[in-house]
Amino acid sequence: PCSPPTGGNCDQDPSNGCEVDLTTDNNNCSFCTNVCKLPHAQSSCEPNPSGSPIARCVVKQCDSGWADCDGNPANGCESSASTDPSSCGGCGKKCNSANGVAGCVAGKCDLLCNQGFGNCDNNIDNGCEVNLLTNVSHCGACGTLCPSQNGTPTCTAGKCTTGGCGVGY
Repeated sequence: PCSPPTGGNCDQDPSNGCEVDLTTDNNNCSFCTNVCKLPHAQSSCEPNPSGSPIARCVVKQCDSGWADCDGNPANGCESSASTDPSSCGGCGKKCNSANGVAGCVAGKCDLLCNQGFGNCDNNIDNGCEVNLLTNVSHCGACGTLCPSQNGTPTCTAGKCTTGGCGVGY
């Protein structure tokens, strides 16, 4: 018989005894046929640091474009750092979705603005910061400035108008 919990006779051949170390064998981690193959990760079987005799599968390295954001070895590298807007480019890097829909493309935040809003400063970190329906500096589109000659410029429903004429006009 093998000396539990570290030795295992996984090939069921009594002539070679306990041929497997159940605390380090990636194909027999803690018990025979328990393969360490965590999602999106290079994984290995290691003794449990808590002193428990049962080994566990751990993430050694995440596959390219993936991250282990929750620290739970059971689900491997669960976050797509190249496509997930809640961990875009790495753990904790959430894309701003103010007035739009956030996306993540190749590890960089992207933003699709809601109708009537624009990302006029080209800063993805503050979202779609301009209301294109009311902003006189960006009326209807980014960079469209409502003229102010002879009156007070206004932007109504994305169209420039003059709110009040100047004296004599």
